[in-house]
Amino acid sequence: MPVLGRAQILEARDLKQERVDVPEWGGEVIVQELGAAAASKFMAMSMSAVDIETRKIRDAREMFDLYVWVAAHAIVDEEGALVFSGDEGVAVLSKKNLAPVRRIAEVALNLSGLKKQAAEDAKKKSSTMLNGASGSD
Repeated sequence: MPVLGRAQILEARDLKQERVDVPEWGGEVIVQELGAAAASKFMAMSMSAVDIETRKIRDAREMFDLYVWVAAHAIVDEEGALVFSGDEGVAVLSKKNLAPVRRIAEVALNLSGLKKQAAEDAKKKSSTMLNGASGSD
């Protein structure tokens, strides 16, 4: 196998995509898995939105904000560019119906392998912190 350089790595289209029907909006959108930075930020945000012990939502508004954030960072155009970007994109999408936003966010989390992983990682981190461990291997 060839050794990849920077250009080849950056040019690789390695993020999975799925088309999602959104009848509420009259069509479909392309949902892309979260990139590494967005996935990391999602993990941090989810820890504050969900109670680690009970795995229940602490605040419905905070959970809605998390769904909107994920959807905004997952809806892309045909070339893979984000349709919504930055705080303005999140704010615009937050005014839309929750059902399609949640559906899109769940597809993005599934594509990213984060749906179940978020709760498991949050619980592990909490356990490590409670036991006084440093968290390093």
